[in-house]
Amino acid sequence: MKNIILKVEGLKKSFQQPDKTELTVLKDLSFVLQKKKILAVTGASGSGKSTLLHLIGSFENPDEGDILFEGKSILNFSKKRINRYRNSDIGFLYQFHYLMPELTILENVMFPSLIKLFDKDKSRERGIELLKSVGLGDKLENMPFQLSGGERQRAAIARSLINSPKLLLADEPTGNLDWRTGEKVFGLFSDLIKDKELSAIIVTHNEKLAGLSDNKFFLH
Repeated sequence: MKNIILKVEGLKKSFQQPDKTELTVLKDLSFVLQKKKILAVTGASGSGKSTLLHLIGSFENPDEGDILFEGKSILNFSKKRINRYRNSDIGFLYQFHYLMPELTILENVMFPSLIKLFDKDKSRERGIELLKSVGLGDKLENMPFQLSGGERQRAAIARSLINSPKLLLADEPTGNLDWRTGEKVFGLFSDLIKDKELSAIIVTHNEKLAGLSDNKFFLH
């Protein structure tokens, strides 16, 4: 268990549809994620990939099953502990960058750290370091509209790392990018994960990108 950061056991998740029937999205889903490994999750639209990330991120609870982070069930976390889990232990990266248009790139990256630390100097220092690591050291004061799609997603990667998470959850992180740009962004993302010795679960439709991960699961 020492080498396992996440263990998912027998997950089931259903949703009630408008006609009152129940749609089961995930059923009897189990897997483990080792530390410092990248797991890709593929499957058709509607197979439950994003729902799985929402459950691991603790934004929804499963109907059945358990999710163990570093050996402890997140379903039993106190309110204080679950907030720390969401803000510090895990980082999120989405298909759309969700950068705030009224803030500079550096301010966007700093924002989650300011919420956690309330220390502007430390947040700024960390933000600059991360933006340099994703090749945006010369774009610190730019606004989001001044960056290309690939650059905005690289800024989002920096933001996802600002609180030094142990586990990254990425939902179609290159889905809005053309193939060439997406491949570059994914390569950068993968290199940063390995460089910082993180673990990651990446949801993607792109089989080639999934093949670059350490392991791959297909949701039916």
